[in-house]
Amino acid sequence: MTYSTPQSVRAVLAQDGSTDPSTAASLDDPTLQGACNRAAAEVDAWLGGRYQVPFDVPPGSSVPVPGSAPALIYDISDSIASYLATLLYRQGQPIEPTDPVYQAWQRAERMLSLLSVGTMALEIGGSESAEADPTVVNNYTGELFSMRDYGIGVALGASGRRGVFPPNWPL
Repeated sequence: MTYSTPQSVRAVLAQDGSTDPSTAASLDDPTLQGACNRAAAEVDAWLGGRYQVPFDVPPGSSVPVPGSAPALIYDISDSIASYLATLLYRQGQPIEPTDPVYQAWQRAERMLSLLSVGTMALEIGGSESAEADPTVVNNYTGELFSMRDYGIGVALGASGRRGVFPPNWPL
């Protein structure tokens, strides 16, 4: 199962999705599919210890469901496949660090590293929107801090007003 297609890789390499002869977008579909396969293998290798991979195969199923992986996985895979295709296209010629394909690959590798150690997380089977309302559970029932810990207490003021006052507050 792959997360990228020759068309999605061409869209990264040539903004209009064309077979621009000055980029790896001019490579044929089988060659780009090979880059897509290697990119998917790399994504699965990085994240297999933390997530159930491949992402397009739902748990308990053996049938891939295209489009069911988190969107970030497709972006990462497209960046890696584009880089691999560019390496093949350039036939050993170095890629400059300022090349957008190189920078996208570097970003994808950093994200895979962060995802693999848990510094970054994927939303699996749920909403990836920032509006998701996670439930926070606090099982602590004791008194964590009291006013005494801060040297303050409840007292009755001169006007009969009850409030929180520092210990030497004139009442």
